[in-house]
Amino acid sequence: MDPAESQRAQGAWQPHEVQFGQTQQRVEENSRRLDSLCSRFEQALTLSSFASSPDCRMAPPERFSGEPDKCRTFVSSLSLFFELQPSTYPTERSRVAYAISLLSGKAHEWGMAEWDNRSECVRSYEAFSEELTFVFNPSASRRASSSRLFRLTQSSSSVTDYTVEFRTLAASANWREETLFDKYYEGLSCRIKDEMAARTLPSSLRGLIELAVAIDQRLQERQAERQTDRRVERLLERSPAILPANPTSPVHRPTDQHPSGQEEPMQVGRVKLSAAERQRRIVEGLCLYCGESGHRVRLCPLNDKARQPTGRR
Repeated sequence: MDPAESQRAQGAWQPHEVQFGQTQQRVEENSRRLDSLCSRFEQALTLSSFASSPDCRMAPPERFSGEPDKCRTFVSSLSLFFELQPSTYPTERSRVAYAISLLSGKAHEWGMAEWDNRSECVRSYEAFSEELTFVFNPSASRRASSSRLFRLTQSSSSVTDYTVEFRTLAASANWREETLFDKYYEGLSCRIKDEMAARTLPSSLRGLIELAVAIDQRLQERQAERQTDRRVERLLERSPAILPANPTSPVHRPTDQHPSGQEEPMQVGRVKLSAAERQRRIVEGLCLYCGESGHRVRLCPLNDKARQPTGRR
């Protein structure tokens, strides 16, 4: 090809090449925008499906290893878990399988054995929970709860603790409210009943419980007040006597042993010191006559008798 024609061809192609490069950049930019829009759409779709889901998410129950006192709480927590997430575990066997996955120790061994044997209890969650309760907490039966409730008393515990245990057993005993009312009152301590004697008892179990709790709290507050009063009284007994500004005014002053050997009153008015006050002044090095420091009773400026010389006969 003629070099001149080749140069003309290249000159004619350069504008197309520039335009092609610009078009390619636009395509790549549009592709990135499309990917971003697709990502946002997927996120919005996920959030929309989660918001429209009828299930309410909650943390799974704690694992159960076979402790009798935790069996009922585990079963109740599972029931609540399945109630809030019906679409997540729609079948009975899926619920039983999830329940077995939360077992540990000897409870897990029992659950796996029942599952491998295709027992009747693994076909429905209700049957599985009943069998689990029967195996690991046989005392949770209605008869056992009624027996424990019948023997329950407040004893030395607080009314609040007594009420919690009473309510827990009453939920399984299935007693009538009138029977529960009488049993709750009968199990209260004598000091609570004594306080109730001067009051009109409520007609409902709830009212009786509220009254008993209020009385117990007030008695505890009064006991704390008495303890505070005793501490204040002990502090006042140990506090030093306060002398007036005029030492010649008639105030009570301590007593000590007179130099002649006879007991001399150390307070104006001939009132003797108590044993506790005398011991305190001796320990703190105070004058047994005026209660001040820096001198003894023989040199007390307020003790005229101590300053008088005693002659021998």
